[in-house]
Amino acid sequence: MSEEFALRLKEQGNSFYRDQKIDEALACWGSALGSLPDKTTPLAITIRSNAIMAYLSSGLYDRVVKESTLLLQDEPTHVKSMARRGTAYEKLAGSRGTLATFAQRKEYHDKKV
Repeated sequence: MSEEFALRLKEQGNSFYRDQKIDEALACWGSALGSLPDKTTPLAITIRSNAIMAYLSSGLYDRVVKESTLLLQDEPTHVKSMARRGTAYEKLAGSRGTLATFAQRKEYHDKKV
């Protein structure tokens, strides 16, 4: 499948998400990701990040932690995943996980400055 096909599915998923049709959005993003042979391209990272956002808004905090951690293994400086994982940790286990994730964000920021 082509990247163009995956991009169309991503955009369709984004539209579903804006309309608060989370299951439909996740289905589109899953199909888009499944059509890409490399799950570490910028498009794939964006699709994965969108799905994490949907899991977070649905209260699926364990899934947010799992998927964010996997994404951060492929893209260690992905700040949105760090923030979403921190929010999920906060919901699951209090501030301990949040402090660790936000310390990681600060370390990244300090390297960029």
